This record gives sequence, C-alpha cells and structure tokens, in this order.
Amino acid sequence: MTFTRCEGAEPPEPIEQARKYLRWCAARHEPDDCLGTLHGRRTLDMYGRYTVTMGIAIAGTFEATKESLKEVLGMVVAGRKSVVPWCSASPPPDS
Repeated sequence: MTFTRCEGAEPPEPIEQARKYLRWCAARHEPDDCLGTLHGRRTLDMYGRYTVTMGIAIAGTFEATKESLKEVLGMVVAGRKSVVPWCSASPPPDS
C-alpha cells in the first residue's frame, strides 16, 4: 500500500519543529511566536529555523553568562565584606 501526501498538506516534521519552538517560547514565559519567525504560518521556513537555532544558542549563552556573573559578583561582595571592616578599623596614617 502506498500513501501519498494530500495536496497542500505539510509534512509532519516541520509542524513538529514549530510545535517544539512554541513550547520553547512558552518555557521562557514569552508570548506564542517569541522570535517572530512563523509569520502567521504553521511551519518554520529555512530562515525561521536559522533564527530559532541562533535564538536558542544565544539564550543558552546568556544564561551561562548570567550564572558566571552571579558567581563573580558573589566573590566581589564577599571580598568587600572582609576588607571593609578591616579598613575602617585601622587607624589613620600619620602624616
């Protein structure tokens, strides 16, 4: 038995890609087409797939950068807490 695709019907893979993209947007608490790549269509075109790929990659980079900055700022704040009391407790230098 041979199956043929209905005229005008889209293959399931691009539709599933678009669904995964919309779920990614929802997981980020952003509106439906958060990167504006669907343009009212049900599937992503080639440029839309590129945009989504770059968006996911950049979002991951931003997340990693955010975590690194938190860590660095935590060290800076901890360092200040240990230095500031020491500096304020020292007597003024003799001139």
